[in-house]
Amino acid sequence: MIALSWQCQGLRVPLTVKNLREMIHKIKPSIVFSMETKYKWRKMEIFKNRCFRGSKEFYVEPSGKSGGLAVWWLNNVDFEVLNYFKNFIHAFASNDTMEFYSYTTCVYGAPKVQDREKVWRYIQKLAPGNLQPWMCVGDFNEVASPLEKFGGRMACASNVISDEDNDDLLRPITMEELKLAAFELGDLKAPGPDGYSGIFYQKAWDTVKFDILSLVQSFFEDGISLASVQRANFDKSCIYFSNNTPDNVREDICGWLEIDGTSNPGKYLGLLVIWGRSKRDALGADILEGLNLLKSGLCSCIGNGEQANFWLDPWIPGADGFKVSSRPPDEASKSQPVSEYISNGRWDLRNLRGILSGVEVEEIKKIPLPRGVCEDKWRWAFTKNGNYIVRSGYYLAVNRRKPKPSLAPSSSYSVPGNVWKQIWSLNMVPKVNHFFWKACVGALPTRSALSKKKCATSLICPVCSEVDETIEHILLCCSMAKAAYEIVEPFGVISAADHLVSDFWRVRGKDVKAELLARRVASYQCWKSPGMGWFKVNTDGSFNLDTKEAGFGLILRDHRGRVVDGACVAINLESDNMNLVNAINGRSVAVDWRSSCVLSDILSLIGKFSSFSISLIPREANQASDWIACRAAKHMYPLDWVCHPPCALAKILARDISRAPAGVG
Repeated sequence: MIALSWQCQGLRVPLTVKNLREMIHKIKPSIVFSMETKYKWRKMEIFKNRCFRGSKEFYVEPSGKSGGLAVWWLNNVDFEVLNYFKNFIHAFASNDTMEFYSYTTCVYGAPKVQDREKVWRYIQKLAPGNLQPWMCVGDFNEVASPLEKFGGRMACASNVISDEDNDDLLRPITMEELKLAAFELGDLKAPGPDGYSGIFYQKAWDTVKFDILSLVQSFFEDGISLASVQRANFDKSCIYFSNNTPDNVREDICGWLEIDGTSNPGKYLGLLVIWGRSKRDALGADILEGLNLLKSGLCSCIGNGEQANFWLDPWIPGADGFKVSSRPPDEASKSQPVSEYISNGRWDLRNLRGILSGVEVEEIKKIPLPRGVCEDKWRWAFTKNGNYIVRSGYYLAVNRRKPKPSLAPSSSYSVPGNVWKQIWSLNMVPKVNHFFWKACVGALPTRSALSKKKCATSLICPVCSEVDETIEHILLCCSMAKAAYEIVEPFGVISAADHLVSDFWRVRGKDVKAELLARRVASYQCWKSPGMGWFKVNTDGSFNLDTKEAGFGLILRDHRGRVVDGACVAINLESDNMNLVNAINGRSVAVDWRSSCVLSDILSLIGKFSSFSISLIPREANQASDWIACRAAKHMYPLDWVCHPPCALAKILARDISRAPAGVG
C-alpha cells in the first residue's frame, strides 16, 4: 500500500492541480493526504474527480482562508476515521485482504509555534496500545534533526566528528593525496596566492613534489605557514586616535608600528570609516531616496480588485504615475477598492462618467480581468516579468535625473543607431545577416561599385541587360527579383527574403529561373493536418495601434482540413506566439506581468480537456487564423464564414489542404 502526502498550499492555482494529478498518475497511491487545501468539500469534490476519480473521501473544512485537510482512498482500502481535528485525521487503514493494517494519523502541524504543543498532546493521546502498528504521515512543521534544516543557526549538535574521523584527519599527508589534489586543479585557471596555475605543478611534478610535500606536512604540524601576500601595506595604512589620546602617546605608537597617524581615515570600500550624527542623517536620506524610487516603480496587477485602492494606489500601467489623476467625487470614495467597479468579470465605469478623463477610461479598459479567483499582486512596472532587478532600478534613477530633451527643430540628421542592432539581431543564418549589412553599407561588389575601383568593363546588369547593376537594382528592381517576389505568397515574403536576396546574388549571371528559386523557399513552411480523430485549432491575434482595437482569429479543422463547428475532446492547439506556447507548456519564460491573469485563465481552461497539446508553428503555417484576426480587428469579418467562407479565406484553406502532409500535425 502506497500513501501520498502533499502540502499543496492551496488548490487555487491550476498548476497545483496539474502537478497533483501527475504525481498520482506516476506514484499510483492507495491513499492521498492533502494539507492546506483552503477549499470546502464541494470544491474539493471537483478536484477529486479530476485527480483521483472513483475514490472515497473525508474532509476537514478550512478555517477562513487557511487550513483544510483532505484524505482520498481507493475502494479496495478500508479507511475508518476514528477522530479528527483541524490539524490531524486519525483512522484505521487496511486493505481488503488484511495484508496491511495500521493505525494511521494524517498530521498537519500547527503553523504557529505556540499552538504546536497542544497538537502534540492531542496526537500522543491517539497512540494505540499493545504495540499496534501506528503510521504518522504529513507535514509536522517541526525540524526533527539538523539534516532537515537549511540556513540559520544550527541547534545543539554533539559529536560532529567521531573518533575515527578525527584519527583520519590527524594522520600525515601522503604523496598520493598531494598528487591527486594537484592534478585536479584547472590547467589554466586563475593562479593561487603563490602565483602559479595548476599546469605548473602538473608539468613540473617530478621536480617540485618533494618540496611541496615538505611544505604541506610542516604546515599541518604547527598550523603556521609564512606568506608574503599577508604582509601589511604600510603605504596604505594609517592609525586613527581618539581626541583623548595625548600627543606623546600618539608619536610613540606611530614610531613603534612605523605607521603614520591621521585625523580622518576617509573611506574604505566606498564607505566612511568614521560615522558622525550628520553622516548618519545623510545615509538615512540616501536610503529614503532609494525607497521613494522603489515606490515610484511599483504597480498593482489587478486580480479581484479587493486589495488595490481605486483612487490612491498605482494600478493603471498606462497612466502617468500608474494612478488615477482625476479627483474622487466625494471624501467617502477615497477608500473604494478597484473591485467596486468590476461587475461579472468586466469593467463597469458607468458611475464615473464625467469624473474620469477619456484617456483614463481607455487605459483602465485595457487591463484584462481574470475569469477565476486571483488576488491583486504588486509588480515592478519596468521589467517584463514584474520582478525588480537592480539594473532596472538604476536605469529609472538615471532617467529621472536626465534633463528633458529640447523640442526645438534641428537641421542635422543621423541614421538611428538601433538600425544596425536590428540587422544583427535578426533570426537568420549569420552569413545572411552579414549580407544584409553589406547591402546597407554599399559593400557588395556590383558592377557599378567595381567600376569606381576601375575593375569593371561594363555597368549593364548581366541578368536583364537593361540598366546599370546597382545594389537596389539586383535585389529589388531586376526582372528576376520581381518575378521571384510575385510567386512567393505575400505572407511569407519576410521570412523568405533572407534566403531569396542571398540566392539572387549567388545566381546572378547564371541561367536560373526565378520560379524555381522562389518555389524552393515557399515550400519551407505549410499547414499540417492533425492525426485521425484529432481536431486542430489555429489561433492568432491582431492589434491596430491607430484605433487601439484588437481582433482574435480562431479556426477549427479536422484531419482532412475541413472547417468544423462543435465541441471536441482531443485538442491540438497551434500558435505562432513563442512566449505563449512556452508559458502554457510550463517552460520558464518571461511573460508580461500585465497579462499574467490571462495566462492563469488559459491554464485553468486547459484542465477541462481530457487530451490537449499546444505547439509552436511559423507564421506562414498560420495564415487562416491570421486572416480572421486581421478582419476582426477592422470589423470586416462576415457573420457566416464557417459554412460559406469568403473567397480570400477559402483560397487559404484550399492551399493548406493541398500542401498538408496527412496526419503529421
